[in-house]
Amino acid sequence: MFPDRAPNNVYLYTTFVGGSRNRELAKASRTELKEIVTSDLKQLLGAEGEPTYVNHVCWSKAFPLYGHNYDSVLDAIDKMEKNLPGLFYAGNHKGGLSVGKALSSGCNAADLVISYLEAVSTDTKNHS
Repeated sequence: MFPDRAPNNVYLYTTFVGGSRNRELAKASRTELKEIVTSDLKQLLGAEGEPTYVNHVCWSKAFPLYGHNYDSVLDAIDKMEKNLPGLFYAGNHKGGLSVGKALSSGCNAADLVISYLEAVSTDTKNHS
């Protein structure tokens, strides 16, 4: 996406871990975090090999935490999706703030869109 950020055939990733849903990761060592992130990148993106460079920065209050009534926000999103066929909400509000959770949320939404469009297409053909 951004040429010149890394040499050719080298991939540069920025990841975020922890947050209000994974507070225990704040206590993990840098080695443990590297293993977790490397494993996630392999699973989610097919990354291969070990990182050649790792930089670790800890921000204890970097992201705004979900509010106390966050369950009502999730309920409203679910209700909206049920009442508006073809609308599929994705992103860090639904799945979590980490890059992996946001990617998973987007992939799940994409799968739902594909299934929905296939069903609508089949219904349209059957009613023609």
